Amino acid sequence: MLAIFRKELKTYFTSTIGYIVMTFFLSVAAFVFCQAHVFAPMKSTDFAAYFSFVNSIIMIVLPLITMRVLAEEKGLGTYELLLTSPASPWEIVLGKFFGVLVFVGAGMMLMLVFLIALSFFASVDFSTVIMSMIGMLLSSAFFIAFGMAASSVTGSLVIAAILTYAVFFTLFLIQFLANINPDPAVIKLIDELSFANHYQNIAEGYFSIKDILFFLIGTYIALFFAKTMVESKTWK
Repeated sequence: MLAIFRKELKTYFTSTIGYIVMTFFLSVAAFVFCQAHVFAPMKSTDFAAYFSFVNSIIMIVLPLITMRVLAEEKGLGTYELLLTSPASPWEIVLGKFFGVLVFVGAGMMLMLVFLIALSFFASVDFSTVIMSMIGMLLSSAFFIAFGMAASSVTGSLVIAAILTYAVFFTLFLIQFLANINPDPAVIKLIDELSFANHYQNIAEGYFSIKDILFFLIGTYIALFFAKTMVESKTWK
């Protein structure tokens, strides 16, 4: 697993797409940060709102990263070589998963430079920042796993990205179902299944085991699906 992890991580830090995605992400994050917390007449101290926006940007760029995780191996004809390696299906999936997660996490860590610089001139509640970062990391792991699941069923990068975006859209669409059916039981179920609700709780500093479990269980289910697809060796 370690060899696959290192190979995956090296791929992102040496590839053009990795630099493009990282540059785009940090540029947007820096622009929004300056607009809201540096140059605005009424400077906002609501970092939870800032991180929620940045998390949305991560969701936009993640499919561009995860689409190649397994689909590219199939397109390049190296998938069979990967399957015949000593690594088990779980080691293959987890090695690639953690490679992507560390790459994304590195981008998040670079965001701390903005906040550390701001702390010299204004008060920064780093406890809220840490909670927001934890929420972003859990959210990223959740969506990376679903991106890998999508990448495991096809050999096309485009189809893998489209499937991932479809999953993301569906998870957000769940919230709007509460407006269609106001039944309290339905609303309760929607609240439990809503990605945004669980993320927002963490971002705002409400540490709940239920919210953490939502992301961990969702991540495991998606990774288990990817592992099952690797085992079956079936793809289109």
